[in-house]
Amino acid sequence: MVFYGLPPEERTNLLLGVADWLAERGKKVGIVDSSLSYPYLRSKLTLPANSGASIIEALESLEVKDIREYFQPFQKKKSIFFCTLEEGVPAGRMARLCEIQVSVFFRRAAAGFEYLLIDGDPELSNPISGVGLHLAARVYVMVPRGKTGNLWLGSYGPFLEKFRKDWEPIRDVSGGDKVFLGLAQAIAAEIRKEE
Repeated sequence: MVFYGLPPEERTNLLLGVADWLAERGKKVGIVDSSLSYPYLRSKLTLPANSGASIIEALESLEVKDIREYFQPFQKKKSIFFCTLEEGVPAGRMARLCEIQVSVFFRRAAAGFEYLLIDGDPELSNPISGVGLHLAARVYVMVPRGKTGNLWLGSYGPFLEKFRKDWEPIRDVSGGDKVFLGLAQAIAAEIRKEE
């Protein structure tokens, strides 16, 4: 599943709500933070800087037999694991990433977890978000209301259409905890139907 769109705080909150719901049901969940400019998920979860391996290392080391070695357990939920960017990664190192590396990484990570959730970065040149959008079983796109949302849809909508025809914007993302709970429950209902 890919969670994509703006604002990043709300997109990530929804992703974490779904991950928590899955973990409470005994599912092993891998979370990938696709941001290549800032380790947003690491800061959101208040994880120590540079703790464990990073997504860049995972993508550069595809000969490792178990890709889960690059996912760190989340201390509060033992069945949730994350892979995120370390701070201070040189831009040249990120520029060498290719779609084949990312595709192999996602396929191996999906095999290692019951659910793989991707916190999508709306940067158009990001290979992690792009390949994630292409491979994901489901795509959830958060869009703010009003002019900002309309501008975002006008610029990113055609980009998303190239990857997926089955996405629809979720507009009601700024309504607080009740809205997030409702969205997480709706996503959970979709997951239950498939199990």
